[in-house]
Amino acid sequence: MLLSFVGPARLRSGVTSEVGGLEAWEAQQAVCEYTVDMAPNTDQLALERTRLANERTLLSYVRTALGAAGAGVGVLELVDAPALGWLLVVAAAGLLLIGIGRFLAVRRRFEP
Repeated sequence: MLLSFVGPARLRSGVTSEVGGLEAWEAQQAVCEYTVDMAPNTDQLALERTRLANERTLLSYVRTALGAAGAGVGVLELVDAPALGWLLVVAAAGLLLIGIGRFLAVRRRFEP
């Protein structure tokens, strides 16, 4: 099957080629092969993304725990509801422990 292009062919690199037909298709394939051969190891990149996501998740647990602890202290100081205030402080400690436990479990799972 003969491929036919009408007009200039635009290669993946952004270079416009005036070559038509089969030569343009071969040039496009050469660019594609070059980028596939030079690509970094995708497994290593996936592990790095997983590690970074795990750190972001830990930080979100810490942020939520700090917010709950702050709200608990605010309730204890400003509102006459000590049970609610202490509940929020204990919930903050629980959230922090859950976050740290999850972080360590995921890190252990993906360490080489």
